[in-house]
Amino acid sequence: MALKEPLNAPGQERMAASPLAENFKFNGLLVKQTPRGWLQELFGCQARTEYKISRLDDNFESVLSGVPGSVFFREAEQKYPNQLYSLEESNACMRIFLREGRPMVVKVSTGSEEGGSPVVEYHKPCGLSAGACCMLPEFTTKLPDGTEINAMKVKFKCCTPVPEFSYQEPVGKEVYNIHPPKCCGGFCIKFECGKGKCGTLPFYFWDPATGEQIFNKADEEFPPQIRMLRTSMAKACCTQANNYAIKFPKDATPEQKAGLLGLTFLVDTAFFEKQKDSK
Repeated sequence: MALKEPLNAPGQERMAASPLAENFKFNGLLVKQTPRGWLQELFGCQARTEYKISRLDDNFESVLSGVPGSVFFREAEQKYPNQLYSLEESNACMRIFLREGRPMVVKVSTGSEEGGSPVVEYHKPCGLSAGACCMLPEFTTKLPDGTEINAMKVKFKCCTPVPEFSYQEPVGKEVYNIHPPKCCGGFCIKFECGKGKCGTLPFYFWDPATGEQIFNKADEEFPPQIRMLRTSMAKACCTQANNYAIKFPKDATPEQKAGLLGLTFLVDTAFFEKQKDSK
């Protein structure tokens, strides 16, 4: 007599196929870079980047608009607790002399502090800065057992300062182009105005086959994006730490969401970190 399949088998299969499902089940994430090593940064040394990650409020506009009486996002006002923690592993000399070209491994674990269970890793090889013509910054997403699931790369663009990134899954197959809105034939960033938009910079998702921007619905005011938020005055003056809001495409899988978190780290490392160093 054949044994009946356990009632929970389909759920077990889904968990086996998608080990990131529990930690990347939300529609968006809030990524806060901590002011770790702020004293080192005051003396021109690049500290290891540390991030704390929480669920993003489904009301994306409220996150961009800030709290009443303030135009800045403040971590103390966030709606959900931190549930993921990330810390860069890299060589101190490389952080000083190579900056955004430095090799590193960024490990993400559960909880709000170091020491939680491993979730995912982002591996970056040694390379050049985002303005180079080769060896551009990139991350490869790996599970704790070493399995590669996707990759994020800076795209080479000649004669334009507009940063552009490629999201690939599997590695080598492009799923999204990611870049800010453009103007002047693609040679300049088109800055947005409106409630919650002034003073922030979005990186939108674009279909690599059609070149069309990706929306979750036709009348969406805030489509899928990675957006650098306005940081509090104290954090901006004394540290180089930034905050980011990620709104995922509607059909993104947990693996893709994990990769887009890594893309946010790449945007911070390759673009905003470079901007801060040039000041």
